Amino acid sequence: MDDHRVMVEIMSSSLGLFPLPDWTKDELSKLKGHQREGLISGNESSLINSVYDSAREFIIGEQQNAGIDLIVEGQLRWDDMLAHPLIVHESVESRGLVRYYDNNNFYRELVVVGELTNSGDVARELEKTSKLVDKPIAIFPGPYTLSKLATDEYYGSEYSFIEAMGEFVLGEIQQFPNTSYLTLLEPSLVVEPPSSDQRELIVELIKTIVSEIESELVIQTYWGSLDGETYASLVELGAGIGFDFVTENKLNLALLEEYGVPETTFLGVVDGQNTHIESVEEIQKMIKGILETGSDIQNAIINSNTGLFYLPENRFTEKLELLGSIAKMEVI
Repeated sequence: MDDHRVMVEIMSSSLGLFPLPDWTKDELSKLKGHQREGLISGNESSLINSVYDSAREFIIGEQQNAGIDLIVEGQLRWDDMLAHPLIVHESVESRGLVRYYDNNNFYRELVVVGELTNSGDVARELEKTSKLVDKPIAIFPGPYTLSKLATDEYYGSEYSFIEAMGEFVLGEIQQFPNTSYLTLLEPSLVVEPPSSDQRELIVELIKTIVSEIESELVIQTYWGSLDGETYASLVELGAGIGFDFVTENKLNLALLEEYGVPETTFLGVVDGQNTHIESVEEIQKMIKGILETGSDIQNAIINSNTGLFYLPENRFTEKLELLGSIAKMEVI
């Protein structure tokens, strides 16, 4: 009997959105205060920015010390999680607090009142990161998720709003420095599945992004699984896809089995919202099961299933170390 086993090298990364180091919180509270007015607006003083610069350098060092293969910037300035690129935009107003999906976090309400021109805010973060590490992973929210997190008072229709978000995302990422991967975070594709018309538009927007960037694109979902039609459309585009195998293992495995696998697959196998530290053995077992189902996976990057900002600093460090401990693992 022929043995057609393929050795898959497992690499490690994360979805970013890290918790601020405790020492950074103390310094920033002295400079900004604790009130809502102290949240990031994009117009911070050089002194405040220098604290974030120091925190960024620290958090990159933490990833390197943990043995993480593919480094992310960490998004320490993102007070409003995935809403950040809009909350710092001059055409977006803030009008209160809104629950961030189905959890105990809140972000400032986003109301788009003008044209979404490009700001370059995240590109500047990545420029600073590129001076510390070669070709980091770029993290940015996807157009569908941004449209669901915001309220439109300018574009006039949901279709036009999603289309405008696609143009905004493309314009922002075109300013990025050289990166290894571009990860678009799209939890809303799972939490609020698009209609057929919306799906067609989203696929066209992503198709345009794939054609316009040099980095490999990964569509990262979490808190569930994609519907079959959306998943199949993304696989056909040749984009990488990220899965949350912590929240939904069976349905995500079923997608791999029924519709095939992307060449690059981000495996969300470490729980980014739970302080429990998994064992290397249980993560290895989960990875083995995934690769047995998705036997055509060529590039497998393990990461957390969500951003890690939910965790206290000590647990965050332990989760990084867990990811790094299996960074060089090879699975048949």
